[in-house]
Amino acid sequence: MPGMFQVGISAVIEDAEGRILLMRRASSKDFGALEWEPVSGRMEAGESPLDAVQREVLEETGLSVTSIAPFDTFHFDRNGIDLVGIAFACHLVDGDLRLSPEHDQAMWVSREQVTRVSVSSRVGASLDRYWNWRGAVARLPLE
Repeated sequence: MPGMFQVGISAVIEDAEGRILLMRRASSKDFGALEWEPVSGRMEAGESPLDAVQREVLEETGLSVTSIAPFDTFHFDRNGIDLVGIAFACHLVDGDLRLSPEHDQAMWVSREQVTRVSVSSRVGASLDRYWNWRGAVARLPLE
């Protein structure tokens, strides 16, 4: 329907060693099959963006996270569906990493290792914005 859109989220999850979690989309996915990405999904009706992040992360990985802040927004067409997305920086809290049927592989990667992983230009640009945001936040005073 013209003028309508869905809201998606992505979660860049950082562990205690400063690595981020990337997931490879399963070959059965109708969009972006076999592409590496942070955890992502869509908001459900009545759900806040922060609740959507925590739900999607738990569903897709079995992990618990704390959402720190949004660091990026994006817009794209997914098979004819207009989607607006919010990318969140998250910290790993706990849990044992497991794969859902949506993904067939997962890996924790450093900033340097990300450049050797095949990601779409959209995901690559968002990860660049994450590292830039992360560097700016690290320089801010904590008090």
